[in-house]
Amino acid sequence: MQPKHRLVLRQLVWLVLILVFQRAELWAKAQADGSQLVVSKVQTLQLDTQQARQLRMDLEAQGAQVIEGPQAQALYDRQLYAQAGQWDNGYPPEREQKREAQARSSSGNGFPAPNLGSGGGDGAAVLFVIIGLVVVFAFVFYAAYYLGRQVVYGNQSRGWVELGLGGWAFGNSTESGNMTALRLGLGQEIRSNGWGLAAEIGQIDATLDLDPEESTGGQIDLKGAYAIVGPRITFGHRGNSLWLMELMAGTSEHQEVEVVAKALIGYRFQPPRGLYFGFSLGSLMVSLKKDLGLVRQQNPYNLLGGLETGVHF
Repeated sequence: MQPKHRLVLRQLVWLVLILVFQRAELWAKAQADGSQLVVSKVQTLQLDTQQARQLRMDLEAQGAQVIEGPQAQALYDRQLYAQAGQWDNGYPPEREQKREAQARSSSGNGFPAPNLGSGGGDGAAVLFVIIGLVVVFAFVFYAAYYLGRQVVYGNQSRGWVELGLGGWAFGNSTESGNMTALRLGLGQEIRSNGWGLAAEIGQIDATLDLDPEESTGGQIDLKGAYAIVGPRITFGHRGNSLWLMELMAGTSEHQEVEVVAKALIGYRFQPPRGLYFGFSLGSLMVSLKKDLGLVRQQNPYNLLGGLETGVHF
């Protein structure tokens, strides 16, 4: 081998060794439980797939713990905030202050309000499950009942179509948001009960909490279009009023969002044909994509309430 080639090869070997020892030092100083970094300065390396695989094998052979994916990103972000003196309970100070202000305003008396979006007593999650089960079972029952009567007695039901607008607010002690939508519906009704399909196309604006232990921490703001569809049942139709329940699911234009689902129960002032006005309460579920390192601070359900109006014919 020529002296020039030997010199180049020697320089490459030294460069690889320096990169390996730098990465080994960075990862070896991470605590075993992955809770925090104790190094005084974050170090990063850009490696291709083959280099990263070889480096991981070398470090594991030395007994070092290798952390990759969302957990590694969370540790990296935490260390950056810690170096700048801006990490407070998993959130940057300005976001922590915003969370505390939301908690105080939601309670109305200066004390943090109960977190309705977490824990085993979560009202929003329970409400979603109850409404969802009732809608699914009632929808199947009504569909079978009406189709059976139509086969035996002929068509005795009345079809309906509606077009309207709706607006809802949702949230808990630390999260908040709103939705506005164009609502579409169609179905069948006989006597005081009915069944059909409902759909919404609209705009969602939400601020959601991320878990600092499993995600990057802080909050994520979502604002953009969404679309959902699902079954509806109506009951208690007396004169110019009725009750309705809906369970709809879909997604939004945000690449971070996996599923948007809404379960609600509402009351309407609605004649057989013409203008209607109503209000509804329920639960909104927005799940995020964990493969992007996005994990909610609490379960994905928020309490929901709103108004709607439109034309029924």
